[in-house]
Amino acid sequence: MSENRATGLLPVFYRRLLDLSGPEEADRILGRVVELLARRTGAELAYLEILDLGDELRLGYSAAGEGLEAIRARISREIVRQVAVRVEPIAVASAIDDDRLRDLEGVRCNGLRAVLCVPLEPIAGALYLQGPAPFSPADQEHAARCARQLGEQLLGRHGRADRLSLRRLIARGRSRPL
Repeated sequence: MSENRATGLLPVFYRRLLDLSGPEEADRILGRVVELLARRTGAELAYLEILDLGDELRLGYSAAGEGLEAIRARISREIVRQVAVRVEPIAVASAIDDDRLRDLEGVRCNGLRAVLCVPLEPIAGALYLQGPAPFSPADQEHAARCARQLGEQLLGRHGRADRLSLRRLIARGRSRPL
């Protein structure tokens, strides 16, 4: 993707992020944010999972137009959980060749190559990107910044004082997959 086209997506991403105002449209907006980030980084697959308050929200994007369950079957959910729990990013050019990851079922079964997964701080969750080529340091920085801002936006809008709002957001998002 050209740098100009990628840069042009950034204002759209931030406008969408700021629009996260109510649970009724949050899953649609989050899905669009995931898609924009995938396009920005050249990822073939993008997946967002929020694990907070014992509930879960899962959204995905596929350049090939696959549905959420097909995306989940092609990624490493173990990497997503690991990043969400440890709050440490993972960026590898080839997951199948990485000593830390090669034995994970999703990596082994899918022969995964380029993977970038970043935590959604300060809430429990992760943003996962999978591509045909390694993600650049700029992509890694951008994904980490977006994930952090997304986590802060979700918590700020739905959390600090009233974490029940986040529970409703998650429950609603779970009921309407992409």
